[in-house]
Amino acid sequence: IVFGARAARAALDEPVTLSGDPPAGTPLVLPSPETRAAMWSDAGLVRNREGLERLLDDPYPLAALVARCALAREESRGSHWRTDFPALNSDLDGIHAVIRGESAAFERWQ
Repeated sequence: IVFGARAARAALDEPVTLSGDPPAGTPLVLPSPETRAAMWSDAGLVRNREGLERLLDDPYPLAALVARCALAREESRGSHWRTDFPALNSDLDGIHAVIRGESAAFERWQ
């Protein structure tokens, strides 16, 4: 909740202007009930490497992206608890996991 409030305030600082409709032929793809259940059980509040790795092959792209970022962050932070990495890593304060190509990188956002 604390991080959610911070994220909301940061989002409000940078207004976004949207123009027009999405490109024609861009389908809205919703996750299947199986993907939603897998996201909750494997990438929810309590997670570990084994569960996150199961999501890497999920057909819903966002599931795999969440899993890749969560696998890169080998710590517990906020309400997200890694049972295989229960400690907080203060070196990652203010750092975000970002996927570029096939690898995850850490970046500090201003």
